[in-house]
Amino acid sequence: MKFQLAFALTAVVLLASCSNSEMLIRKTNAHDAITEVNATGMVMRPIVADLDIDADRKSNLYSGDVKLPMADLKQNAIAAFKVEHGCEYIVDATFETTRKLKRKVVQEIIITVSGFPAQYTNLYQVDSLPKSIGQYARLMKNEQRVHYLNEITVKEDVVGLEFSAGNYRGLQVDFPVTLGGLETRAFVAIEGYGDESMPDNIAVSINSSTNADVYTESGFIEEASSFAFGVMHQIPASKKANFRLVGGLNIDSYSFSDISEPNGSVSFDSAALIGLRLGGGMDFKIFRSLYGVGKLHKNVSLLRFVGKDGNGDIDIADFEVEGTNNWNFGVGLRFVF
Repeated sequence: MKFQLAFALTAVVLLASCSNSEMLIRKTNAHDAITEVNATGMVMRPIVADLDIDADRKSNLYSGDVKLPMADLKQNAIAAFKVEHGCEYIVDATFETTRKLKRKVVQEIIITVSGFPAQYTNLYQVDSLPKSIGQYARLMKNEQRVHYLNEITVKEDVVGLEFSAGNYRGLQVDFPVTLGGLETRAFVAIEGYGDESMPDNIAVSINSSTNADVYTESGFIEEASSFAFGVMHQIPASKKANFRLVGGLNIDSYSFSDISEPNGSVSFDSAALIGLRLGGGMDFKIFRSLYGVGKLHKNVSLLRFVGKDGNGDIDIADFEVEGTNNWNFGVGLRFVF
């Protein structure tokens, strides 16, 4: 019996010595079942690399699919940087991400990678790491390098639609533009005038070859309107309010009763004045995409074109719109989309 027991123990030991060293450990508790595998591993000799580092910091922009995880976008941005600058490693890499939103939904993510491009000039294996690397490892033993995005800028690319009324009635559309690296907004505005704010008259001085003297005639203004386009730059005043500066070109159009010389065959009944528009204002958030707005502007005429009906040697020596407003002001509502 003792011999058989000894033989059995010997067989178990031999079989165990030939078995795979991989061991399966199963841990289970009342809530979770966790399986951990301790598998065989491999030890490699340390690899040391020499780097040839570019003296100039470079950068590269990468725009990715907003559906990708941020970690994947970052790796894609790093790969794009390496391809753009023909390098294998980035020294002192920093990351800046910009999210462009429309109606509070991210439409585009742009990551800017900045760093010093570097190339591996020599790779070799060593039995032990150089003393300097060991000292550095001990120095940084309690430190952990964290990759992070150093800045996040959120920009809303929205289109604005404004309705305003004051001593004029106006409609304005504005949208984002970039001018020489400056992010601002362009605008297009159309304005009209009611009976209470309509300019009074057109006064002109007529010079004709049939008259030795220049004489003055007037015409009653029937319609008046303005068309303007240019730049509207917003300056944040608070989280919900913005100041604005406005500059651009303006065209004033007038239709008026016929003006002509006595017994003449030539008359004038319309005019367009081209000039500059300067102004400012403020908008403030009321609710979500609804804003209140107040604005003020001045139109400065530089050129005039008068509509002429008929043939004859007659010209306008002077042209003046009487009863215009030095400054146009209005308040209203602004919608953003």
